[in-house]
Amino acid sequence: MHYSEHCKRTKKFLGEEFSYVHEWLDEFFGHPDYRTRHRKLRHHRRGIEEIRVKWGDQAARAATLHILDDLRNSEDKTLEESALPRDEEDFVRRGYW
Repeated sequence: MHYSEHCKRTKKFLGEEFSYVHEWLDEFFGHPDYRTRHRKLRHHRRGIEEIRVKWGDQAARAATLHILDDLRNSEDKTLEESALPRDEEDFVRRGYW
């Protein structure tokens, strides 16, 4: 999902765009070593908890929505929040990248 769509979705569901959350989650997308594989770095529960520490519970909710949207759109349409990968190793083990 594109950055602007993430912002629209969090605005709709949480009342704020949380652009800084989306930027942080996708920070490595433009790096030639990662591209779409950037998701393994932060698109998991550990990434959500890092955001919670940095910016609080509402930002963590925005991160959860972002990650679910990305993984459902490209990898696993049935993924539920309780089944998010734990960390980078779990993300890779499940074949999400």
